[in-house]
Amino acid sequence: MTSIKAIADCIGVHTDGEPLSLVRHLFGYWTRGQQEPLSLAAQVALLQGPHIHLNLIRVGNENFTTSFEKSIDWDVQVMRTSYSGIGIGIGRVQRWFITEAEANELGIFNSTLPMDGVQRALCDRYSTDNDGLDVFVLLQWDPPLFFPNTSVVGRSPVNGPCDKDDTCTSTGSVISLEGGINVLGHEVGHYLGLQHTAGLESSVVDFDNDGVIDSWVPEAWKVMLMFPILPKDAGVLSAFEGLVIKEHCFIRKAC
Repeated sequence: MTSIKAIADCIGVHTDGEPLSLVRHLFGYWTRGQQEPLSLAAQVALLQGPHIHLNLIRVGNENFTTSFEKSIDWDVQVMRTSYSGIGIGIGRVQRWFITEAEANELGIFNSTLPMDGVQRALCDRYSTDNDGLDVFVLLQWDPPLFFPNTSVVGRSPVNGPCDKDDTCTSTGSVISLEGGINVLGHEVGHYLGLQHTAGLESSVVDFDNDGVIDSWVPEAWKVMLMFPILPKDAGVLSAFEGLVIKEHCFIRKAC
């Protein structure tokens, strides 16, 4: 039987002299914001198969209260549950941050992205030097005052690169906590090669932009993690989507 220490070593956990914490170091929850029981056996089993490491980078660190930190923990757990359904684990989850002053240099104030497109600069300037996927975490995506009809809560290239020096596209995902619990898994799904469900965009499934999914949309699509408009209970990934993800270069082999 593989030891916990061997698993931790395999995913590259560094405790910086602290005692190994199963909750923080093996699951990646910093404030115990997860809302479901944790299964060490299930986590170890998933890490003995294909898995991915995440770098969660808070943009404007001073604006992130304990409540927001708990939201990040919960988002990770929801993603972990969705990806476990296709046999993919969430391995090392590291927390990084950009200060408010550093964010201001990019035109980002109070952890709010001022307009779509600025996110590319985050990836270009603040990518991490490791084998995890960078996810930049904001509190809000563009002010409603300027973009009253926007529904954007995250951006990610489809089938993003593993070379973080790539200058042709974004080398990470960018999300906002205002988007809800499924945005993390959804945007990471894009980076790992997934398109939206049936190749649809939000303007197609909500043609009149009233926030209500149009009646023609099959119920089975609405629960998919990659559906373009994310209901709170969405989170299913298909077997085919699992095959696509497992081919991405950010997916680590079994421990």
